[in-house]
Amino acid sequence: MHKECKFKDRWMVDSGAWHSCWNWKVPPRGRSLDDVCSLTSLLCSMSVSCDTLDCWQWGLHSSRKFSVQSLSTIIHDRILDSSILSRKFPWNSWIPKKVNICLWRASLDRLPSKPNLYTRGIPVSSTLCPLCYSEIKLLDHCLVNCPLVKSVWAKVGSWWGVDLSGFSLDDFIYGSRISFVNKWAAKAFRGVAWSLVWYIWKWRNEVVHASPSDVPSILRKDLFPHLQRISRVWVSNRCSNIGVDWCMWMSSPNLCFSSLWNR
Repeated sequence: MHKECKFKDRWMVDSGAWHSCWNWKVPPRGRSLDDVCSLTSLLCSMSVSCDTLDCWQWGLHSSRKFSVQSLSTIIHDRILDSSILSRKFPWNSWIPKKVNICLWRASLDRLPSKPNLYTRGIPVSSTLCPLCYSEIKLLDHCLVNCPLVKSVWAKVGSWWGVDLSGFSLDDFIYGSRISFVNKWAAKAFRGVAWSLVWYIWKWRNEVVHASPSDVPSILRKDLFPHLQRISRVWVSNRCSNIGVDWCMWMSSPNLCFSSLWNR
Protein backbone atom coordinates (compact mmCIF):
# COMPACT_ATOMS: atom_id res chain seq x y z
CA MET A 1 0.00 0.00 0.00
CA HIS A 2 1.19 3.56 -0.71
CA LYS A 3 3.09 4.80 2.32
CA GLU A 4 1.56 8.32 2.37
CA CYS A 5 -2.17 7.75 2.59
CA LYS A 6 -4.92 7.90 5.15
CA PHE A 7 -7.94 5.63 4.99
CA LYS A 8 -11.29 6.38 6.63
CA ASP A 9 -14.17 3.95 6.44
CA ARG A 10 -17.58 3.44 7.98
CA TRP A 11 -20.05 0.59 7.74
CA MET A 12 -23.60 1.38 6.70
CA VAL A 13 -25.83 -1.33 8.20
CA ASP A 14 -28.93 -0.28 6.30
CA SER A 15 -27.35 -0.43 2.85
CA GLY A 16 -25.05 -3.41 3.58
CA ALA A 17 -22.08 -1.95 1.71
CA TRP A 18 -18.70 -0.41 2.50
CA HIS A 19 -18.50 3.37 2.09
CA SER A 20 -14.94 4.63 2.14
CA CYS A 21 -13.22 7.92 1.55
CA TRP A 22 -9.55 8.34 0.83
CA ASN A 23 -7.43 11.25 1.95
CA TRP A 24 -4.23 11.16 -0.06
CA LYS A 25 -1.22 13.36 0.55
CA VAL A 26 0.26 12.00 -2.66
CA PRO A 27 -2.08 10.31 -5.19
CA PRO A 28 -1.18 6.63 -5.75
CA ARG A 29 0.30 5.61 -9.03
CA GLY A 30 1.75 2.56 -10.71
CA ARG A 31 1.72 -0.56 -8.55
CA SER A 32 0.25 1.31 -5.57
CA LEU A 33 -2.81 2.22 -7.64
CA ASP A 34 -3.31 -1.45 -8.53
CA ASP A 35 -3.12 -2.33 -4.83
CA VAL A 36 -5.77 0.26 -3.98
CA CYS A 37 -8.10 -1.09 -6.65
CA SER A 38 -7.61 -4.66 -5.41
CA LEU A 39 -8.29 -3.64 -1.82
CA THR A 40 -11.42 -1.71 -2.80
CA SER A 41 -12.70 -4.69 -4.75
CA LEU A 42 -12.16 -7.00 -1.76
CA LEU A 43 -13.94 -4.65 0.63
CA CYS A 44 -16.93 -4.24 -1.67
CA SER A 45 -17.36 -8.00 -2.02
CA MET A 46 -17.06 -8.68 1.70
CA SER A 47 -20.18 -9.53 3.66
CA VAL A 48 -20.30 -8.61 7.35
CA SER A 49 -22.84 -9.84 9.85
CA CYS A 50 -23.78 -7.63 12.78
CA ASP A 51 -25.22 -10.58 14.74
CA THR A 52 -21.89 -12.31 15.52
CA LEU A 53 -18.46 -11.25 16.71
CA ASP A 54 -15.47 -11.22 14.40
CA CYS A 55 -13.36 -14.39 14.52
CA TRP A 56 -10.56 -16.17 12.67
CA GLN A 57 -11.46 -19.17 10.48
CA TRP A 58 -9.29 -21.93 9.02
CA GLY A 59 -10.41 -22.29 5.44
CA LEU A 60 -8.56 -25.59 4.78
CA HIS A 61 -10.73 -27.68 7.09
CA SER A 62 -14.47 -28.33 7.15
CA SER A 63 -14.74 -27.34 10.83
CA ARG A 64 -13.27 -23.90 10.00
CA LYS A 65 -11.08 -24.30 13.08
CA PHE A 66 -7.30 -24.45 12.96
CA SER A 67 -5.43 -27.36 14.50
CA VAL A 68 -1.86 -28.60 14.23
CA GLN A 69 -3.18 -32.03 13.25
CA SER A 70 -5.10 -30.64 10.27
CA LEU A 71 -2.04 -28.71 9.12
CA SER A 72 0.14 -31.82 9.52
CA THR A 73 -2.33 -33.87 7.47
CA ILE A 74 -2.29 -31.29 4.68
CA ILE A 75 1.51 -31.26 4.60
CA HIS A 76 1.65 -35.06 4.50
CA ASP A 77 -0.95 -35.32 1.73
CA ARG A 78 0.33 -32.53 -0.49
CA ILE A 79 4.07 -32.38 0.07
CA LEU A 80 5.48 -35.63 1.42
CA ASP A 81 5.69 -38.83 -0.58
CA SER A 82 2.77 -41.06 0.31
CA SER A 83 4.76 -44.19 -0.57
CA ILE A 84 7.30 -43.30 2.12
CA LEU A 85 4.69 -42.53 4.75
CA SER A 86 2.84 -45.77 4.10
CA ARG A 87 5.61 -47.79 5.78
CA LYS A 88 6.14 -47.49 9.50
CA PHE A 89 9.79 -47.28 10.48
CA PRO A 90 10.68 -50.21 12.83
CA TRP A 91 12.59 -48.49 15.64
CA ASN A 92 15.03 -50.80 17.47
CA SER A 93 15.23 -50.33 21.25
CA TRP A 94 18.47 -52.35 21.58
CA ILE A 95 20.64 -49.72 19.92
CA PRO A 96 21.11 -45.99 20.66
CA LYS A 97 18.78 -43.32 19.37
CA LYS A 98 21.51 -41.81 17.20
CA VAL A 99 21.72 -45.07 15.22
CA ASN A 100 17.92 -45.28 14.87
CA ILE A 101 17.77 -41.68 13.65
CA CYS A 102 20.55 -42.30 11.13
CA LEU A 103 18.68 -45.30 9.69
CA TRP A 104 15.38 -43.40 9.72
CA ARG A 105 16.95 -40.62 7.68
CA ALA A 106 18.51 -43.18 5.36
CA SER A 107 15.11 -44.83 4.81
CA LEU A 108 13.77 -41.44 3.69
CA ASP A 109 16.90 -40.76 1.59
CA ARG A 110 17.58 -37.67 3.70
CA LEU A 111 21.22 -38.29 4.59
CA PRO A 112 23.44 -35.50 3.20
CA SER A 113 25.22 -37.59 0.60
CA LYS A 114 26.90 -35.81 -2.28
CA PRO A 115 24.11 -36.55 -4.82
CA ASN A 116 21.47 -35.34 -2.34
CA LEU A 117 23.41 -32.15 -1.68
CA TYR A 118 23.87 -31.59 -5.41
CA THR A 119 20.17 -32.04 -6.19
CA ARG A 120 19.33 -29.46 -3.49
CA GLY A 121 21.54 -26.84 -5.10
CA ILE A 122 24.49 -27.13 -2.70
CA PRO A 123 27.82 -26.97 -4.55
CA VAL A 124 29.99 -30.10 -4.12
CA SER A 125 33.42 -30.74 -5.52
CA SER A 126 32.45 -34.14 -6.92
CA THR A 127 29.57 -36.62 -6.84
CA LEU A 128 31.92 -39.61 -6.87
CA CYS A 129 31.98 -42.05 -3.97
CA PRO A 130 34.66 -40.88 -1.49
CA LEU A 131 35.61 -44.50 -0.75
CA CYS A 132 35.96 -46.10 -4.19
CA TYR A 133 35.67 -43.03 -6.48
CA SER A 134 32.93 -44.51 -8.63
CA GLU A 135 29.74 -42.71 -9.65
CA ILE A 136 27.05 -42.60 -6.96
CA LYS A 137 23.46 -42.98 -8.09
CA LEU A 138 21.73 -44.25 -4.96
CA LEU A 139 22.42 -44.12 -1.24
CA ASP A 140 22.69 -47.93 -1.35
CA HIS A 141 26.10 -47.57 -2.94
CA CYS A 142 27.58 -45.61 -0.02
CA LEU A 143 26.18 -47.88 2.69
CA VAL A 144 25.92 -51.34 1.09
CA ASN A 145 27.29 -51.79 -2.43
CA CYS A 146 30.61 -49.95 -2.36
CA PRO A 147 33.43 -52.56 -2.78
CA LEU A 148 35.13 -51.48 0.46
CA VAL A 149 31.82 -51.67 2.30
CA LYS A 150 30.87 -55.04 0.81
CA SER A 151 33.88 -56.68 2.44
CA VAL A 152 32.63 -55.62 5.88
CA TRP A 153 29.11 -56.86 5.15
CA ALA A 154 30.60 -60.21 4.04
CA LYS A 155 32.32 -60.54 7.44
CA VAL A 156 29.04 -59.79 9.23
CA GLY A 157 27.22 -62.40 7.14
CA SER A 158 29.88 -65.01 7.92
CA TRP A 159 29.75 -64.10 11.62
CA TRP A 160 25.96 -64.57 11.82
CA GLY A 161 25.74 -67.40 9.29
CA VAL A 162 23.60 -65.37 6.87
CA ASP A 163 24.16 -64.92 3.14
CA LEU A 164 23.97 -61.15 2.57
CA SER A 165 24.82 -61.14 -1.13
CA GLY A 166 22.44 -59.03 -3.19
CA PHE A 167 20.96 -57.29 -0.16
CA SER A 168 19.87 -53.65 -0.30
CA LEU A 169 19.60 -50.98 2.37
CA ASP A 170 15.85 -51.50 2.40
CA ASP A 171 16.36 -55.19 3.26
CA PHE A 172 18.46 -54.31 6.28
CA ILE A 173 16.02 -51.66 7.51
CA TYR A 174 12.74 -53.51 7.09
CA GLY A 175 14.06 -57.08 7.21
CA SER A 176 12.17 -58.21 4.12
CA ARG A 177 14.79 -60.88 3.29
CA ILE A 178 16.16 -61.69 6.74
CA SER A 179 14.51 -64.43 8.77
CA PHE A 180 15.45 -66.01 12.08
CA VAL A 181 13.54 -68.65 14.01
CA ASN A 182 14.20 -66.70 17.22
CA LYS A 183 12.68 -63.21 16.98
CA TRP A 184 15.13 -61.88 19.58
CA ALA A 185 18.08 -63.05 17.52
CA ALA A 186 16.48 -61.30 14.53
CA LYS A 187 16.21 -58.10 16.56
CA ALA A 188 19.84 -58.37 17.63
CA PHE A 189 21.01 -58.99 14.07
CA ARG A 190 19.05 -55.99 12.84
CA GLY A 191 20.69 -53.95 15.59
CA VAL A 192 24.13 -55.13 14.43
CA ALA A 193 23.30 -54.34 10.79
CA TRP A 194 22.01 -50.89 11.69
CA SER A 195 25.09 -50.24 13.81
CA LEU A 196 27.24 -51.11 10.82
CA VAL A 197 25.31 -48.67 8.62
CA TRP A 198 25.93 -45.97 11.23
CA TYR A 199 29.64 -46.90 11.36
CA ILE A 200 29.93 -46.83 7.57
CA TRP A 201 28.31 -43.40 7.38
CA LYS A 202 30.63 -42.13 10.13
CA TRP A 203 33.63 -43.67 8.34
CA ARG A 204 32.57 -42.08 5.06
CA ASN A 205 32.34 -38.65 6.73
CA GLU A 206 35.84 -39.08 8.18
CA VAL A 207 37.17 -39.64 4.67
CA VAL A 208 35.26 -36.67 3.22
CA HIS A 209 36.46 -34.21 5.87
CA ALA A 210 40.02 -35.52 6.31
CA SER A 211 43.10 -33.98 4.77
CA PRO A 212 44.40 -35.79 1.65
CA SER A 213 47.41 -37.12 3.55
CA ASP A 214 45.19 -38.83 6.17
CA VAL A 215 42.74 -40.46 3.73
CA PRO A 216 44.83 -43.62 3.01
CA SER A 217 45.15 -44.50 6.71
CA ILE A 218 41.41 -43.94 7.29
CA LEU A 219 40.53 -46.17 4.33
CA ARG A 220 42.66 -48.97 5.81
CA LYS A 221 40.63 -48.95 9.03
CA ASP A 222 38.89 -52.25 9.75
CA LEU A 223 35.33 -51.57 10.98
CA PHE A 224 34.46 -55.17 11.80
CA PRO A 225 36.26 -55.56 15.20
CA HIS A 226 34.86 -52.20 16.35
CA LEU A 227 31.38 -53.31 15.27
CA GLN A 228 31.60 -56.57 17.23
CA ARG A 229 32.64 -54.82 20.42
CA ILE A 230 30.26 -51.86 20.36
CA SER A 231 27.23 -53.88 19.21
CA ARG A 232 27.69 -56.31 22.13
CA VAL A 233 27.88 -53.40 24.57
CA TRP A 234 24.73 -51.78 23.14
CA VAL A 235 22.69 -55.00 22.99
CA SER A 236 23.73 -56.35 26.41
CA ASN A 237 23.08 -53.03 28.16
CA ARG A 238 19.60 -52.67 26.66
CA CYS A 239 18.53 -56.31 26.87
CA SER A 240 18.62 -56.80 30.63
CA ASN A 241 16.95 -60.25 30.47
CA ILE A 242 20.11 -61.98 29.31
CA GLY A 243 23.83 -61.74 29.78
CA VAL A 244 25.58 -61.73 26.43
CA ASP A 245 28.67 -63.91 26.84
CA TRP A 246 31.65 -62.48 25.00
CA CYS A 247 32.99 -65.79 23.66
CA MET A 248 29.54 -66.90 22.50
CA TRP A 249 28.88 -63.48 20.95
CA MET A 250 32.10 -63.72 18.95
CA SER A 251 31.54 -67.29 17.76
CA SER A 252 27.78 -67.93 17.59
CA PRO A 253 25.72 -64.80 18.39
CA ASN A 254 22.47 -66.65 17.60
CA LEU A 255 22.93 -68.85 20.68
CA CYS A 256 23.08 -65.83 23.00
CA PHE A 257 19.30 -65.47 22.74
CA SER A 258 18.24 -69.09 23.23
CA SER A 259 17.11 -68.27 26.81
CA LEU A 260 14.56 -65.84 25.34
CA TRP A 261 13.09 -68.44 22.96
CA ASN A 262 9.60 -68.54 24.42
CA ARG A 263 9.33 -64.94 25.61
